[in-house]
Amino acid sequence: MAASGQLLKDLHDPADYSSALFIRQSTRSNYCGVYSTGMLLSLLGWPTTRYSALALFDLERSNPDFAGATHGDMGRLFAQVAKIKLWRWDSFEEFDFASISKSLRAHFSRTGCPTLLSFRVIHKNGKWRCGHVAVATGTTGGLIELIDPLASKPGVYRGSNVLLQKEAWSKTVRVIGNSYRIDRRSEAAVLRWSFAA
Repeated sequence: MAASGQLLKDLHDPADYSSALFIRQSTRSNYCGVYSTGMLLSLLGWPTTRYSALALFDLERSNPDFAGATHGDMGRLFAQVAKIKLWRWDSFEEFDFASISKSLRAHFSRTGCPTLLSFRVIHKNGKWRCGHVAVATGTTGGLIELIDPLASKPGVYRGSNVLLQKEAWSKTVRVIGNSYRIDRRSEAAVLRWSFAA
């Protein structure tokens, strides 16, 4: 969403693609990049099921040794299906909310479409740390809106199921709609792409 509550240009309503929103992923799987890439394709008009997303990454239903999708794999496979010629990851050494929001706003302004956001999270147990990927659907002021494969189904009138909120008094990022915390000192990246050459 370019602005809170407004669908982006050509973005299909998540409610229309409930079977293509791969939500409630187990915290023990490494499929967030795979599922988020599939959800992004579905939202842009290329309906992708959970299993076709796995097949896109040459994965079977069970992949115990899969360590997760790389930025290169997600970008390349997304571009291949969506026929995108130019794409790149805008990388950040840490989760700097202002810089990431600025990158997302520039992407939304140019394309009017959602994209992928990768960042590192800390599990609610405080011990597990891992990379995570979600579909960024909007940013307004101190919020970044996501469709997160670890969360529940988005509400009927919202194009997101998780909000990242910048705390005004600190560099902390509050996660609304999920139990993980942002590992603010670790890298993050925004997939920047465009249909136009």
